[in-house]
Amino acid sequence: AVVGLSPQWHRPSFFAAKYISSQKNSESVHDYIEMSLRPLTSQALIQAYLEFNLFERQRFISQLPNNLQGFALSSDKAIETILAEENPLKKGLQSIRTFANVFTEPKFLQQIEYKKFAASISELLEQSGVTDSFAEAYVDYLVEIPETIQTDGVLFKSLKKAAERNTDIQFAVTDRKNIWILPFGDRLPVKSFDRIHSRQVVFFACPTLKEFEVKNYFRSSEKLLLIKGCEQNTDYNFAAITKNSLNDFLHSNSKISFLQFHLPSLESKQKELEHIKNFFELVKNRRYDGQEFKTLGWTQIQWSEETNSYKPKAAIDAIEYFRLNDSEL
Repeated sequence: AVVGLSPQWHRPSFFAAKYISSQKNSESVHDYIEMSLRPLTSQALIQAYLEFNLFERQRFISQLPNNLQGFALSSDKAIETILAEENPLKKGLQSIRTFANVFTEPKFLQQIEYKKFAASISELLEQSGVTDSFAEAYVDYLVEIPETIQTDGVLFKSLKKAAERNTDIQFAVTDRKNIWILPFGDRLPVKSFDRIHSRQVVFFACPTLKEFEVKNYFRSSEKLLLIKGCEQNTDYNFAAITKNSLNDFLHSNSKISFLQFHLPSLESKQKELEHIKNFFELVKNRRYDGQEFKTLGWTQIQWSEETNSYKPKAAIDAIEYFRLNDSEL
């Protein structure tokens, strides 16, 4: 689940960042869990209660003593249970859902006010990102580098600076083992999340990369930018990225070789194209009489001033843009 309540809860990074921060400041994990979960659940309770009219509030309060009989609610015991888990982040988020489910028990739902209260809590938690799929991260742009990330390198610092400047965009960077949700810049194990979703993946294909499977991203993102190379001491001007487009980023980084995929379109032709292991070689050769281009429906290639790259005119927009630098032509 991605946790967020305005103002400081509005980002999926906050929950993870506060955990790491607590370790740096020698705070106990007990303090972290207590600090992180209580504001979220408390605010959901208060907001759900405030949605009642005066008459409903009176009935709700009058029924409260009888409804709470038999419940042994101990936040300390709940926290101890969470800490016993291998993944306290995931367990903590599951506990929020367990808390919400208390109000869906039959004896509550027989009362009009409590039925409304349960619905409000569920809706408020879902608006905050607490869903039935626990520990999922959602970001706008996920930058992936299949080598150890140098947090003191130019690339990482450039990406962090872009996240600080563009606060309406959610950035994250990963090396497949760890993930940094920016701009906080702290490391969290990837296994802390069941899934990591993004609108756009930016993948740096390092020379050491032996193989790359585009299909691995079909369920986690809509678009994939595949960049050839992964020089971490290069400033890629990530600040040019906007909320809904990479066009300015591609235009300003005019010397990189890349392919921009629209993943749903590519997936629709997966069976016919699954034999392709190197899409850079495919666009380099550009044999329009080949079966691959017939499958994609390419008829011609146009130059895009907007991205400083080539844009295929095709029936299937699986490859939206591409560019090869001079040494690769």
